[in-house]
Amino acid sequence: MSAPPAAEVLSLDAPLTCACPTTGLQLQVSAPDLVLLCCSRCGTIVAGQPVAGESGRIGLLRLELPEEAAQQVRQAAGVPMDATLAEVLGAVLACTQPVALRVAQTRLGVRPNLLTELRDALYQPDEPTQFLTLQLVARMPTVPRELRAASLHAIAHHLRADPSGAELAVALTALYAVAEFGQHLRPQVERICQRMSAVHSEPAAMTLQIARAALVKMDRAAVAAKDRFHAVRSQLIALLRKDQQEEAKALLSSTYPEDDPDDPDGGMTARMEICESAAAQLGGTIPDQAVRHILLSWALHCAEIFASWATAGGEGMSRMIAVHRLRGLVRKNH
Repeated sequence: MSAPPAAEVLSLDAPLTCACPTTGLQLQVSAPDLVLLCCSRCGTIVAGQPVAGESGRIGLLRLELPEEAAQQVRQAAGVPMDATLAEVLGAVLACTQPVALRVAQTRLGVRPNLLTELRDALYQPDEPTQFLTLQLVARMPTVPRELRAASLHAIAHHLRADPSGAELAVALTALYAVAEFGQHLRPQVERICQRMSAVHSEPAAMTLQIARAALVKMDRAAVAAKDRFHAVRSQLIALLRKDQQEEAKALLSSTYPEDDPDDPDGGMTARMEICESAAAQLGGTIPDQAVRHILLSWALHCAEIFASWATAGGEGMSRMIAVHRLRGLVRKNH
């Protein structure tokens, strides 16, 4: 049996070129594991794994691309840099080959204000770009914090889609990526599971599988959040028992920050809940009574701030219920 031919090493001592004098090879991907160049005119592709020397890269271990991958690379590289978001997203979503996807993602990543564009698109239910962006979210291993709230907004809209269509499966896949932040969508997902359990078809079975996976991830996130809540509550009580109020306030601020994009309540309702819960854990000793008064006063302060943020009369009245209740607890404990 003859040995396989040795892989070609392309030297970087001279510029890599193609036959086109006016365009030439343009760098598409430059990463530790892949360098890829492509000419938009003749379609020549040069791809390889960098070979390092003492002074850095000295060559490329040439990578021969299958025809399907090469064709997808050319299509992704041919998308103009000033193309619309829909055009670029379409190019990314059309890539099924890993190398081509790297090219498309690189071109998407150099767009200025990309996250703002994606976030705005997710809030537009009547625009086709919203679903394209949601498909991108469904492919993301980790969804950026800036896109979580907007993704959940779009997911909620598409969860109402036809159960037999692909739109619902995409929404559920995207939900899986942000499941720990989508607990409020659990009732909708549970109803989808009930409907899909009664449908006997391959698409329904796939949709049911994705929905159940999202619920499992929600369950795990809920358990983790509960454990975290208990740990922070115990730490909060321990700090106040040592009269370390500033440290306790810092713990609340770091655990429930006002600028958390995933918390529309600005951390106020979460702080209110944990302070009131911690107060309920304390005993009847005089030191514990003093700590309880501090905690209830902090809970009341958070409730008052949250009520002041109300933008409508009905909303303000609803939030004042907690304020009145906590005022009564503070007076009773004084």
